[in-house]
Amino acid sequence: MPHVKNPNAPRILRARNLARLGWLEHGFSTREGGISRLDGHAGILNLAAAAGDRPERVRENQRRFLQALSGKKILKSAPDPQLWPRELRQIHSALVWRDPRPRQAGDGLMTNRSGLRLAIRTADCLPILLADQRLRVVAAVHAGWRGTLARIAERTVGEMRAAYGCRPEDMLAAIGPGIGGCCYEVGPEIVQAFLAQFPQADAFLAAPDPDAMRMRFPNLFLTGTPPGHDYDARWNAESFARLDLKQANFQQLRAAGLGESAIEILPYCTACQPDLFFSYRREGEYAGRHWAVIGVVPDLPEQQLNSNASIHHSLKIASPPRKGGEPKDKSNVFNQKNLKKISKMGCIEQKFPLH
Repeated sequence: MPHVKNPNAPRILRARNLARLGWLEHGFSTREGGISRLDGHAGILNLAAAAGDRPERVRENQRRFLQALSGKKILKSAPDPQLWPRELRQIHSALVWRDPRPRQAGDGLMTNRSGLRLAIRTADCLPILLADQRLRVVAAVHAGWRGTLARIAERTVGEMRAAYGCRPEDMLAAIGPGIGGCCYEVGPEIVQAFLAQFPQADAFLAAPDPDAMRMRFPNLFLTGTPPGHDYDARWNAESFARLDLKQANFQQLRAAGLGESAIEILPYCTACQPDLFFSYRREGEYAGRHWAVIGVVPDLPEQQLNSNASIHHSLKIASPPRKGGEPKDKSNVFNQKNLKKISKMGCIEQKFPLH
């Protein structure tokens, strides 16, 4: 019987490399498939108490997402608190915790406990999920520009090695949807900070697009150094740049010892795809929040652990977005002919029915 799509179902993105691990549960949410109403739009899957959303709606959105993620029915009347993921009070730091207390301050968390899900909230910052294939250790990381500058991705790999004996060659990483280098323009103080911290910063800093007004009337934008002051890049209007956080964190994971083929980058920009994602830069304080969740599936028999748990659902290939923002192909259904495409794309998009 063919799978019947529910237009109101949560839309979940998965990284191809992590989806191969039958013992692992992971997913990146989008804004589709909820009950919230934000900025005049209904059916929004906001997963955090932000944007002035009602707590009861956020809780229902979380229930829907977790039900879709796990494939298990979660009753509205009596949801099991243990099904909800462990979250941190995110502070844009480089703090990484093992089995942290709920709402502990930090931006990275890790565990080897079966059944404990870890979650990161984002609305432009990068969610990064890590898994050790040998020891079944998982981690979730929140990396904005401050966390990236503090090398939180690299530090998380180090903490996993110290706490559990993980080896980088056994680890996989997925860098989820976040603001892309196409949209993330930063000021001279951030540019200088990255240039000072990373010798390879040129790989993820690019000049902004030309300003037509500046090119036509350059004298209107002349800046100089105030008398008696040394030159400072902040006086130079040309010091702005576009920062590619995905590439910066990819470089950190490579420096931490992960192989290039072990790192998947989901090809989505939250800022230029408003149909799929929230963006703090685009929507400000009224932006909703996404979840990136990872955990070790509890108590599965060995036969099921080694099977692909996704085969019961309709799968679609998540193609890289066009310059205008929309993914190229929304209709390719997973089959044997698509295997080569999937291996190149690095991510799988799923819609699940609601029960």
